[in-house]
Amino acid sequence: MDRQTTELREWVESWFKEVEPVHWLTPEEWFTKGQIEDFCIWTPPPAAADAAIEQLAKATHKRPHRTHLVLIPRLMTARWRKLLHKVCNIVFVVPSGTSVWTDSQYEPLLIGLHLPLIRYAPWKLRGTRLVVELERELYGLPTDAFGRSGFILRKFFCYKRGDWTECRQAWCGKCYKALDNGEFPVSKPVDEDGVEVGDPADDQRYLQARNGDNLVTPFQCDLYHFRNLMQHDPVEGLPQDMHLLKLIRRANLDALWSRELGTVRGTLSMCQQGGRIAASLGFKDRLFWPMGPHPLKDTFGIGVAIVMLQQSLAPGKYDKTLQFASVRKFRSAFSNVYHVTPEGQEATVMAKDLRKMTVTKCPTYGEFFERFMRGMHKRMGEITRMMELQRMLEGEWLENNDGLHTPMEASFYLAAYCCALRGEEVPLADLHGTIKYWEAGGTSEHPHVVIPLLGRFKGETGESYHLLCSVAVTDHGLEPRKWIGRLIHLLQIRGVTNGPLFRGSEGQRLKANHFETNFISRLEYIQELRPDLIAPSVDVEEEYGISRSFRRGATSEAVNNGVPPDVIDANNRWRKMNQAGASRPTLNMREHYTDVRLTLKH
Repeated sequence: MDRQTTELREWVESWFKEVEPVHWLTPEEWFTKGQIEDFCIWTPPPAAADAAIEQLAKATHKRPHRTHLVLIPRLMTARWRKLLHKVCNIVFVVPSGTSVWTDSQYEPLLIGLHLPLIRYAPWKLRGTRLVVELERELYGLPTDAFGRSGFILRKFFCYKRGDWTECRQAWCGKCYKALDNGEFPVSKPVDEDGVEVGDPADDQRYLQARNGDNLVTPFQCDLYHFRNLMQHDPVEGLPQDMHLLKLIRRANLDALWSRELGTVRGTLSMCQQGGRIAASLGFKDRLFWPMGPHPLKDTFGIGVAIVMLQQSLAPGKYDKTLQFASVRKFRSAFSNVYHVTPEGQEATVMAKDLRKMTVTKCPTYGEFFERFMRGMHKRMGEITRMMELQRMLEGEWLENNDGLHTPMEASFYLAAYCCALRGEEVPLADLHGTIKYWEAGGTSEHPHVVIPLLGRFKGETGESYHLLCSVAVTDHGLEPRKWIGRLIHLLQIRGVTNGPLFRGSEGQRLKANHFETNFISRLEYIQELRPDLIAPSVDVEEEYGISRSFRRGATSEAVNNGVPPDVIDANNRWRKMNQAGASRPTLNMREHYTDVRLTLKH
């Protein structure tokens, strides 16, 4: 279009800014690219408009799921106007004298919009509520306010939700409940009698949402996820559709529960405070970015999440259902397939020297899917080598519960793993200090056990009392407080309340290598019993050892579960001299205890 202005071009392209690249066609491309590409813009001169619209009609018959836009000055309309209205779903007028079509153009500009067919009745968008509302908004604009039409059209194209209008409803957290009636297992810690030992306040974990969840985790309701996948509304009473909605609800709840209650409440509280301040200053509506609408396609990866959830119900080889480690493999398989498709090949690659980073649009690397994976892992739990080790020792304890050997060995392993200690540091645990903080750990909001280490430590000068905290029961069911409590009880019966926690028959402090032989033999037994946990090809004596296996495993688990690096570093005492400054702050024992308890929420 010779009369096309820069303002007009920018105005039109702004409608599609968040959707797809557009193609401005030349007359030669009416017969080639215009017949193939999506989001084509036709700008024929009025004298040739009939020929252009005829080619557009052919293109829409060949590929009815494409979007086309036609811009023609209102001249010689007898030749082409009737055909334009037949081909396009919407035709509206841009009056002269607006910011995008000035008075110098004299006559108005006609814009026709051809929308793609949809895959369900009524098949065409013409006459639907979505299109009728768009026409009403465009025709109701006065000339001096026509600039608003760009916003209206941009919202329409970014919305892309077929015949469905924008949803303005909201869920109450407590009303958004699981639909599976306990079909999906929720991992809960139990004692030796099989009785659950978790906090009663956690009974609704993974079973209902909380107000504010949508502020920390991307969220779309079940109906919109269903529409994104199936391109139609669910049929009430149809088993397949009802089962799919149940899986979608479970995927959403898993993603929402990837964040703990304290984080959700804190974010909600701060947003409410910020909203009140912004409202008092008159810009509340512009403080936060809109949370939707989302495109009518699966950008969250909900389809992959549903497949994984369905897989998780399959019978397992060593348990009633498959473990998370088996289910998560589908994510990698989907990612591999995605990145060999044309869309996956468009990923941006950044490289420097021998290092490479890929920026991808694969939905399984998005924020929602990352949260879903973490929440699913936390809900399902996982049978780990440490869990098998604890089960083995639990069986021995039930056979003989008055000897020191089993609870001492179990306490050594659990203290080393849960506090990420080196093997040589564990024997420094002090019995008197453990007893001193025992009661406070049991009555705390976050039940825990304090393990005081007394002695010399790597990177520290002189002898000192170093307090470490571990939760009473981990997410995977490890129970350090129970085992250390058993050990303390047996020592107190024998009249021992001071000295090393890990001691020999003469009261001497045991060395780490005292437990080495048993540790290796137990791992070899687990390897024979559970090759899924330790592969048969692994040389246990070569790969594992008391010195570093526990710290290495604990640190890896903490990283996988998203524990902040500063918390991991504080626990493992990896301090750089430039972080310490000229001197370190001196804390008394009460301050030190208060400080280390802050890490328990992680």
